[in-house]
Amino acid sequence: MNNINKAYTMSNKPSDQAKTLGLKSLAQVCKLANKNQDTIIRWHRENPQLFKIVLQGCAVECNEFVLKKDVIALIEGYRPSH
Repeated sequence: MNNINKAYTMSNKPSDQAKTLGLKSLAQVCKLANKNQDTIIRWHRENPQLFKIVLQGCAVECNEFVLKKDVIALIEGYRPSH
């Protein structure tokens, strides 16, 4: 089972679902989505499909940032052999 499906079957709490996708907290989702916590929780309760899409988008955004940092570290640490 991939993390996306696992997030929606393992827990009913929006914060736990966010963490399953690799996000730090629901506060991080709020910051990335530029929405307040009440809105995010309301989406979780009243529009689970929208909530799922927002979580997936936040996870992609977060993971791309981490990936970019890792690539930069690799490039900066690269020393060609002579």
